[in-house]
Amino acid sequence: MIASSFANVARQFSTSASRQGLHGGHLGENLPFSLGSPMSTTIMFLAFLGVPFAAPFIVVSHQMLKK
Repeated sequence: MIASSFANVARQFSTSASRQGLHGGHLGENLPFSLGSPMSTTIMFLAFLGVPFAAPFIVVSHQMLKK
């Protein structure tokens, strides 16, 4: 009795949560940047990945050149 009521509640919650989680529309609609311009997307991608990759090298070179 209790187990079946918990199962019903869990099923209802999972169904409603999955319905609310879908945004619909086209791909990339929920991204924080626009995919409309390939050049802009490429520049943002390079900046997003390039700056953290280069930071340790810049810090090490700064420390080695410091007297």
